[in-house]
Amino acid sequence: MYELSEEIALDKNVKHNIEIIVDRLVIKPGIEKRLTDSVENVLQLAEGLLLVDVIDGEPMNFSQSFSCPDCGISIDEIEPRSFSFNNPFGACPDCFGLGYKMEFSEELMIPDPSLSINQGAIAVFRMAVLYRQEQLHTCNFGCTV
Repeated sequence: MYELSEEIALDKNVKHNIEIIVDRLVIKPGIEKRLTDSVENVLQLAEGLLLVDVIDGEPMNFSQSFSCPDCGISIDEIEPRSFSFNNPFGACPDCFGLGYKMEFSEELMIPDPSLSINQGAIAVFRMAVLYRQEQLHTCNFGCTV
């Protein structure tokens, strides 16, 4: 840690993380104005990034640019439609805002895998297979269907 009045020598061939301590605060009533001023100052100095170091806790990173400073993932600016389940923009990408996923269950579609398709292995085709077998059976007796 250095004072700003000190000469700081940096190696130009090494990537450096430079962190600035702007304020040290104790959370108590009436601190809102000082906290707000400190946060605004940091966000201006650090191009929208803020690191809060909590005593006996994990440091917390914040970004003003809707991106994660750790992994680089970014999101669009938050709007009311971002929270609307029935708007495609805010809908869950897994269920598309329906609240449940529409998936096929192989066990329900093919309850008896030992059967062939002609024997009615696929449950939704059973009625069609039975109808077709009935047609073929009828045709064997010389009737037209």
